[in-house]
Amino acid sequence: MSNDVVMVKYSTQKMLWIKQYPFLLPLIALCAGIALQRFCADVNAYIWLIAFGFSTLSFLVFHVVHTAHRLIAVARLAVAVFAFLFLGTLLSFYQNVKSDNNWYGHFLPRSDALFVKVSSDMAPKEKTNCWQVNVEQIHVGNHWLKVHGVIKMYVYRNDSAPAYRIGQSLLLPANELLEIKNSGNPFGFNFAAYAQRNGLFHQAFLSHKDITIYDNSLQQGDVVLASKRTLMGAIRNNVKDSVTRSLIEATLLNERASLDDDLWKAYSVTGIVHIIAISGTHVMMLCGILMFLLTWIKHKKLEWLKYLVAVALVWYYIALTDFPPSAVRAAAMFTLMAVGIKLNRHSNSINTWAAAAFLLLCYNPYWLYDVGVQLSFLAVLSILVFYASVRLWAKPSNKILRFLWDGIAISVAAQILVFPLALYYFHQFPLLSVVANIPAAIYSFLLMTGSLLLFFIDSIGLPAVWLGQLITWLTQGFHVIVMALAHITPSAMQHLFIDLVDFLLMMLAIVLFSLFCFKKGNSFLLSGLATTCMLILSFIIQDLNAAKQKQIVVYNAPKLSLVDVFNGKSVSTLGDSVDLLIDKAAKYSLLPARLGYRAMKPLTARPDNLQLISNAKVLYWNENLMLNSDKKFAVDYLIVGSMAPFQPQVWKSIFSPKLIVIDGSLPRWKAIKWKDEMELLGISVHWVGEDGAWVFPQ
Repeated sequence: MSNDVVMVKYSTQKMLWIKQYPFLLPLIALCAGIALQRFCADVNAYIWLIAFGFSTLSFLVFHVVHTAHRLIAVARLAVAVFAFLFLGTLLSFYQNVKSDNNWYGHFLPRSDALFVKVSSDMAPKEKTNCWQVNVEQIHVGNHWLKVHGVIKMYVYRNDSAPAYRIGQSLLLPANELLEIKNSGNPFGFNFAAYAQRNGLFHQAFLSHKDITIYDNSLQQGDVVLASKRTLMGAIRNNVKDSVTRSLIEATLLNERASLDDDLWKAYSVTGIVHIIAISGTHVMMLCGILMFLLTWIKHKKLEWLKYLVAVALVWYYIALTDFPPSAVRAAAMFTLMAVGIKLNRHSNSINTWAAAAFLLLCYNPYWLYDVGVQLSFLAVLSILVFYASVRLWAKPSNKILRFLWDGIAISVAAQILVFPLALYYFHQFPLLSVVANIPAAIYSFLLMTGSLLLFFIDSIGLPAVWLGQLITWLTQGFHVIVMALAHITPSAMQHLFIDLVDFLLMMLAIVLFSLFCFKKGNSFLLSGLATTCMLILSFIIQDLNAAKQKQIVVYNAPKLSLVDVFNGKSVSTLGDSVDLLIDKAAKYSLLPARLGYRAMKPLTARPDNLQLISNAKVLYWNENLMLNSDKKFAVDYLIVGSMAPFQPQVWKSIFSPKLIVIDGSLPRWKAIKWKDEMELLGISVHWVGEDGAWVFPQ
């Protein structure tokens, strides 16, 4: 036997997974292309188009060459990978609204007014009401130009302010639009990047007097919107308990504006937050209920009708919930499986998973960065890969115990690939999720079944308050369980931190150990151990760096003066005192930074207002005292807050700072005024509300 034939057989065996899971390699290449475009955003689209065309043409050329030569097979595979990679970059480029010449943002600097249409229901905030609006025209010079794009419109609450409704046309002042910026808080959530991936670049904070209602007619003929409002009305008419009502609206219709924060936290701590967010769980339950209700269709020639009705109703439900990505994933997988069944094709679950992911990312490449999509796809993949093995750990003879064990096995299998992601994004380990997921699954099924029955009873004009009360009792009993589990979850499990490198090492170690368990190769075991050692070494290095750190952070927290002084693994606070457990600003500002800097040991003693850091003097001045310019006290950096009387010339004379930092405690109008006046005096200014959190040393 020739060496070429041997090598071809060896290569065929090594690449068997490509034939078994044909969508897996295109998915990996597509994801790589989407990530590549993020780092090469300035590259002209024509270059990606040429690269995609060349690689696709090369693949076609190699495909028509019928030969068993190993190099041809490798070349064919390589150009296919590059074709899908460049497809990912192209799709990402064209999905970015900025690449469209008719995006309103291109004309914004020269415009004075926007013609918009309300596209969402009102979302109440602390001091404002929020709507999403579609920009349809922009006034530039003396002309109205047709454009497109979306913005967030925040309207300050007022008794005389109207409640804008979907379909209304409004005129907005263009000069009030503000670019959505990242807070800059260390290790904090990058909201600006998240918004931009969803096509949002600007927001406006307006009084109702700034808004002109151009057309008061409402959107007509939207069957989905009308259906959603009917269902919302049925819930509000028949469910009197506000907590239960908000939970049904969130879990079934993706309306989370009125959901209680404490309840959300308890669900998050116990690892069952997925039952609130519309996810694959809801879709698969709906699929099961629909297939059960359609069992009366038993004739084989009409079986296609059963799947057609089920698929149509599932996608209608997805439309009702405004197409959340994780639910779209489940619906796509159900659709592909239904098509496979009707075509009498053998359905490979992992390949169906990869095909669904591929199609969804082709539709919206930026879903690759969506946390919900990542959690959803990883959870499903984890179940597909590990469930059968985990289920064999125990073999209960009792039917009830077997049912419970199957639920536990699914929960354990799902967590294997998901828990590193939970650590990375949410800084917590869902220790009791295995226990909590069983009652959560039962509750979710009963909630969906009861709610569907409630909708049906209400639709035929019968009272369903009694059913709403039953659902309320069910919800209250379930919440007793959730709160008890959240209470006994150790606080240490809720305050964990890993960075991107740690996450990648952790995932790699899991993959290698899994390959060792399935393939029994010693090389996988050794590689997994080596990766684990690298992960431990990373933790040690981060701890050593944290032990010798000396840093000060002025957080970007609206209406609060939040300043942390990090000294080793301890932290002390200047400015306002906040409760990390209940204060939202603290949760989203201070907590991520303290976790990231590994300084969770708070010092009760207030630090000195004057700090010496890296041979630089940093003074925190937020005292209601008038200063005498005759006294000199030079500092390198001066931090000022709303309590300090505004004395820019005196500050410059006394302190001679290189930079004055304005904290977040000032109202926006006052902070802008302070900054403008100090810059006129030649003083360098950093306002955290506009420039992001100030960290020294960087």
